Amino acid sequence: EAVAAAASANGTAIEVNANPARLDADGEFVRAAIEAGATIAVDTDAHAPRELDNARYGIHTARRGWAETSNVLNARSLNGLRSFLL
Repeated sequence: EAVAAAASANGTAIEVNANPARLDADGEFVRAAIEAGATIAVDTDAHAPRELDNARYGIHTARRGWAETSNVLNARSLNGLRSFLL
C-alpha cells in the first residue's frame, strides 16, 4: 500500500510484469494500487516478438484487480498518455 500511495503521489506508474515467470504483482496488489489512486502499466517483458503474447497474462492480472482502461497507462489514448507524462 505504501508503494502504491507513493506512486500515486509522485505520478509514477506501477508495472504489472506479464512475463509468466515473473507476475510479481497479483490482482490484490493491482486493486490496492488502483484504490490508492495509482496508475498501472502492463509490460510484456518481451525479449523476442513471440513473447509479445505474454500481454494476456498482464491483462488478466489487471482485470483480477478490477482495473479499468482508465487505470492502465498503456491502454490510454495518445492524449491521455501525454497528460500522464507531462
